[in-house]
Amino acid sequence: MKPSTEKLHKSALLAVACKTILLGVCDDLKETTLYKHATKQKVNSLTDELEKFVSQMYKGISEEEELQFNALVRTVENAAYLMASMSPSEIDRLNALLLAYKNGEVYEASSDKAMSGMINQKRVRKVEPELIN
Repeated sequence: MKPSTEKLHKSALLAVACKTILLGVCDDLKETTLYKHATKQKVNSLTDELEKFVSQMYKGISEEEELQFNALVRTVENAAYLMASMSPSEIDRLNALLLAYKNGEVYEASSDKAMSGMINQKRVRKVEPELIN
């Protein structure tokens, strides 16, 4: 059975995120005893494979779809870099925030006045990490 286009799209974005995180970790470890040139070579090889996978999957898409995908790639890369700079507790809070957003529990105010109203009506709450199994 062939995976859906949406599933492939998500897989491609995850591949981009993994590649970005792996390369970032290797760069961070360069000045430590943990850094091994062979590890960096393996990560670079995997990166090449992931990039081929992504480019093959999106071969022949329209220019508009390519622009949208490239924007998503930049967003995923930025998120990966951001997460790499966070402490474990910050990542827990980010995860809780993302889950709350996905579940429709986080609202974006359309203006400062709307945000003020949301705060005054206590419709804004602190998002706390929950135990996720």
